Order: sequence, then C-alpha cells, then structure tokens
Amino acid sequence: MPSTIPFAVQNASASAVIDAARTLRRDYFPGGRWVGPRNRYAINTVKWIRTDALPGTPPSPKSLQLSQYIAASVILHCFDGWSYLSHSVESLLDGDIATAVHLAYYAELRAAMSFLASEGIGIFNTRHFWCDNKGDYDVFCGHTHQVVWKALEEWAVASAKRTRLLELLSVNGKSFVEWLDSAGYAPGRPTTGVLAEEWLKSWSIDLKECTQDRDLRNDASYRPQRLSLSQSQLSIGVISEKLVKFWRACEPSGFARFGGLDLHLLHQALTQAYGAIMPSRSYW
Repeated sequence: MPSTIPFAVQNASASAVIDAARTLRRDYFPGGRWVGPRNRYAINTVKWIRTDALPGTPPSPKSLQLSQYIAASVILHCFDGWSYLSHSVESLLDGDIATAVHLAYYAELRAAMSFLASEGIGIFNTRHFWCDNKGDYDVFCGHTHQVVWKALEEWAVASAKRTRLLELLSVNGKSFVEWLDSAGYAPGRPTTGVLAEEWLKSWSIDLKECTQDRDLRNDASYRPQRLSLSQSQLSIGVISEKLVKFWRACEPSGFARFGGLDLHLLHQALTQAYGAIMPSRSYW
C-alpha cells in the first residue's frame, strides 16, 4: 500500500539525499550532466518512476540512482524556479499579466519541489518517492500540484519538521533558532513552532489557492490573452516601484545572499515571538 502524505512527510529524511549529493561527480558536468549517463531516471523519468512504483507492490527503485536524481533536482528545481521568476518579471514589465501569473506560479511550485527534495521527498507525476533515515524508499500518490501543497501543509504542522525552517535562515552567521534562543524564545517552545508554521502556510498560499481555484492559471495557460487590448490595469510607474522593492529585498549584500530580506524576517520573527508571549505590550 502506498504511504499517506502525512506519514511520508513525518518520516522522510534528508540523509540519503545529502550522501548522494557527495557522489555527484565533477566529470559529469563538462558533458552537461548532473547524474551519470547510466542513471535510470535521467531519461524517461516518469516512465521509470511508474515502473518502480506500481500500485499494490513494494517500490523497487534503484536507490543510489534515485537519490542522486533527487539530490541534483534540489539545485535544478531552484535554478528553474529563479528562471521562471525572472521571466515572470519580464512579462510584467511588458504588460502581459497573464503570463506573469503563469510563470510566477510555476516559480513557486519549483521552489517548493526543490525544498521538499532537500528533505528527502521527490515529487514526480502521480507517484512520488520519499526516503527514510535508513536510505529506504517508499511511495505515495497524487497529482503534482495538490501533492506539493499538501506536503508543505503537513510539513508546516509537524512539530519535528517546522522549526527546520528557522534553522535554515540566518543573520550574521547565526540561525534564527539561535537568535530566538538568545532572546529567550527556546526552539522547543510552542511560540517558535507556531511562527514557522504560520510562515510556511502564508508563503505557500498561492499553491493552495491554485489547487482550489485554478481559473486564473488556466486562463493564463490555455485562453487567448489579447481579446481585449486593455490587459494591464497597472501603470509602468506602479509596476516599477514594486519591482524595485522586490529587487532590494532579494539583493545580495556582502557575504549574505539575501541580507535585507533576512534582517526583515528576523525582525518579524522576534516581533511575533514577543507579541505571542506579551500580547498586551508594545514591541517598542
């Protein structure tokens, strides 16, 4: 029987993916490869996934090859996500709102797939693999868009997982967990877990909405977009102002990849943690 998504998320481990990432060989890269030429999943990926995850039978993946594929996908999904996002911005500047929506959605989807892959969960088509801390794989089922949101939702509420987000974010070489701990908000306190849960849910809201109501995305993908010449209701000035703010939030600074954004999030984290414990008092 396939695993349920909650069970997969609760028991998935990044260890096999991390170990596999160490085996990706530099001599693959000059040939335009991230995995070896004999990797089972490098070509016709969905076909082999279906073969190795037949309903009603135990999954039989080539574990190292699958781990290497998922490890490479962490980087490549992230890269593709940024590519989609940059083209979304380009479409927005051109006044093509529908294409901007379409590409921004897929940027978020790829970012989520990259994140899940880094945690030992490989998202494919209708059958998906997850790996436990022993390096063994199991399968769960569902359509990609719904599965990605559901997996993130489960990840957000899993007490053993959600504070992982705060471990990944850092300012001046210290993780948010360390900053919160130094401020008196220990990682194990409910406030810290709730903070991570709220962030994960709010940051992924587009994925949830698009699984419930796909009209906007479907219109952008399948309907002719220029039946009306007055597509964009935003002036170029308004669009430019928003994009400048977006750029400043993502602009690298010094040794920090997202210095301004990290500081903003840390401020939010400390403010929310303080507000949860002292709701009647002002932060300032």
